[in-house]
Amino acid sequence: MQLRMKPHQWMATFGLLGLVLATALGLILTREPEQSISNAGQAPGGEAPLIDEHPLQTARALATLASGSDEQRLAQQAMKVADRELDLAFASGLRDAAEHSAPSKPETKELYARASQAQARVKADQERIDQLTKQLPSASGDREANLQQQIDLAHEFSGNSISMKLPSTNTT
Repeated sequence: MQLRMKPHQWMATFGLLGLVLATALGLILTREPEQSISNAGQAPGGEAPLIDEHPLQTARALATLASGSDEQRLAQQAMKVADRELDLAFASGLRDAAEHSAPSKPETKELYARASQAQARVKADQERIDQLTKQLPSASGDREANLQQQIDLAHEFSGNSISMKLPSTNTT
């Protein structure tokens, strides 16, 4: 069997091959960048977003394409509706988070317990200071100096006990 083709068959074959290559090249050049495809629907930290922002992003993108005054008015209206939808989704997410809080970790429970103990110590120290302060006006001489010294020590102790007992927390 002999594979001989006539010139017009060669031209048709090369023409079709050229169209296939042009189509492949067009698909490659017009596709979305790899990063946006792989990160589609993800927040900057790599986690999936809790709220779908695509309607607002689409409305903003389409607003830039609006040419006439009617189109611009409708684009602004679409952006307001999309923004309102985003606000409602955020409020719903907050409500869901409040209703379904994450279970406490043992470290968190320990910190809450230590904070409660520190608050109780501060309250007890403050009550002791108040009690000593009430006794101060009726005291005289050595008793007055002794009460004042106890008040000063209680103030100093309550300030130091908080800083010594609670772990330092860094909020940055």
